[in-house]
Amino acid sequence: MGAETGLGRRHLKEDIMCVFEYPSAVRRVLDHLEGTQEGAIESAADLVVTALTNRGAVFCSDIGHGIQGDFVNRAGGLAAVHAFSFSLTINDTVADCLKDRPPAFAVERDLETVRVAVRCSNLRKGDVMIIGSVSGRNRVPVELA
Repeated sequence: MGAETGLGRRHLKEDIMCVFEYPSAVRRVLDHLEGTQEGAIESAADLVVTALTNRGAVFCSDIGHGIQGDFVNRAGGLAAVHAFSFSLTINDTVADCLKDRPPAFAVERDLETVRVAVRCSNLRKGDVMIIGSVSGRNRVPVELA
């Protein structure tokens, strides 16, 4: 019934226009990236080539933004990219009346987890780590970088 009213037809027309405008919007974003980030992309490619030609490894860290699926085990992708992930679970519950105790020593768990993960991993000097972050402010990818 909505499609029969003027309001329904107007929304349908707007939806159809969005379908045709989307590819143009994507092209504008890609043109912007090519125009402003070409040097950075070439530098990143050079790092990967240098790592691989010197028996280094290329890792991709999945910090929760799903980029790992774009790089690791993807048909047509670079087979030399390896997944890099880590986690730490601490089960140390205490009674509610003890939760306000001061910590035994100052530690930032998420940052220490990253540091331990890097020290215990197969990551070596000269390797490359591909890291994604939507905001660039999340502490884990920043510390990993």
